[in-house]
Amino acid sequence: LVRMEYLMCKAYALYNQGHQTEYIVPVNEVLQLTDGERHTRLRSGALMLRSFQEGDQGRYAQALTTLHEALALDPRREAPNAALRTEIMIANTYIELGLNERAIVVLRAIEKNARAMGKSAPLDMVLERLGLAEEQAGRLDAALANYRQAAELNRLRGTHDSHASLILRIAHVHVLAGRLDDARSARDEAERLLLSNGLTGAMRARRGYLDALIALESGDAGRAAQLL
Repeated sequence: LVRMEYLMCKAYALYNQGHQTEYIVPVNEVLQLTDGERHTRLRSGALMLRSFQEGDQGRYAQALTTLHEALALDPRREAPNAALRTEIMIANTYIELGLNERAIVVLRAIEKNARAMGKSAPLDMVLERLGLAEEQAGRLDAALANYRQAAELNRLRGTHDSHASLILRIAHVHVLAGRLDDARSARDEAERLLLSNGLTGAMRARRGYLDALIALESGDAGRAAQLL
């Protein structure tokens, strides 16, 4: 058990440091040492990490299989929050596959459970992914409504990076809708939030990409190309 705990810590450390090939080695060792009856908490964590690699490699069908295996372990763990997060990852994989309508059905069910659980549930994560699915489906007003709810939850919790990230999503939807003044206002709001909380380097590429989109839609193709 101590060895498996060490292996999982090593896997998370390698994953967080961006070592995309190395972290799967301790993950696979944990999976060899566990099954559906023994050490389900560790096995579930290892399965989640494996699903990350499968998704990064574009093997979404395999990632779904891995996530469903992890979800089946959650009742044994008696960890409702963990189950919700696994379900969110399943919905996220549907979004990656372009199955937005299917993702929305799954996310609405998760949202209902999350609201019933109260403050401990990852409702902001659900709403953000609902917004993403609606955005990809072309329903921009619905996307905005979900992003705004998620942003407000993060504002209340004081999670400034997530709050700023959602405001940037809101700005992007405004660009798609042709509301460039609203996009600029949201973009500036995100910038102020990041600067005031010492997060000057956060999401720099995303901010630059958004600036390029705004420049392009404003008719300044040269500036857009430079920013890109």
